[in-house]
Amino acid sequence: MPRGATSAQRMQALQFSHANSRC
Repeated sequence: MPRGATSAQRMQALQFSHANSRC
């Protein structure tokens, strides 16, 4: 499994979490 793909998914999850927290 490429590490880049995992990093991208982790970054997206982090952004989603931040957006939810902002609401």
